[in-house]
Amino acid sequence: MKNGRAQVFIFPDRLPAYAEHGFSLPPKAAEGDQLHVFGVFAGEEAVFHADLLARAAGIFPNVYVYGIGREGKLMQIDAVAFLRDLLRRMGAAGGARGFIREQGITSLDNARVIKSFWRDYCEGRVLL
Repeated sequence: MKNGRAQVFIFPDRLPAYAEHGFSLPPKAAEGDQLHVFGVFAGEEAVFHADLLARAAGIFPNVYVYGIGREGKLMQIDAVAFLRDLLRRMGAAGGARGFIREQGITSLDNARVIKSFWRDYCEGRVLL
């Protein structure tokens, strides 16, 4: 914590529980500053946690996902910029179902997250 602004470091499997508690800040933190999510594969972690990352962006002005990129290098992704691009790609695909089909996503859990994120965006609950 620096100047009353919290930096939170978390693994993606803990995001749902953290979101359930409203992305609570550490004691004595006046506001959120940065949320760092450490995953395995940065791009996939961001896509398959899009709904939670979008909610976290309402609390933390800076949200980053870290992981291994396709080239095998450690990378950092600005989650808000990534989510904006994801929404653009989903729109170009005709929505969540078209995007899921284009990307060949077969996991029902991952498809549910993507559909939820798209629905929240269409209903105005995602502000990026």
